[in-house]
Amino acid sequence: LFTARGDTRRASALEHEGRVQQWQREVAAEPQGEFAAALAAAHHEYGAARWALLSDADREYCLGQPWAVEALRDAGVGGLRYTSQVKCLHAHLAHALAGGANPVGER
Repeated sequence: LFTARGDTRRASALEHEGRVQQWQREVAAEPQGEFAAALAAAHHEYGAARWALLSDADREYCLGQPWAVEALRDAGVGGLRYTSQVKCLHAHLAHALAGGANPVGER
């Protein structure tokens, strides 16, 4: 669905136009603003959803591996560690298309 709709091409074009940097500046300019808050929420939701997909045994294993918890539970969209970051528009768009509330993917 993602590629059939031409979304990858459009996301690539937006990246080429500098939208990642533009939206990153927007978050930096208003770190307590609505867009920044929605972006942070999207990152938290993404990590929580990824963590929930693991089996109980996998989560138990990960809890003994700090790097695994950081990568699978605590990292957000595109593996980002900081909730104020915008990275790959393709990842944000895919999150939105999969039903996640993602302000970057929705733009």
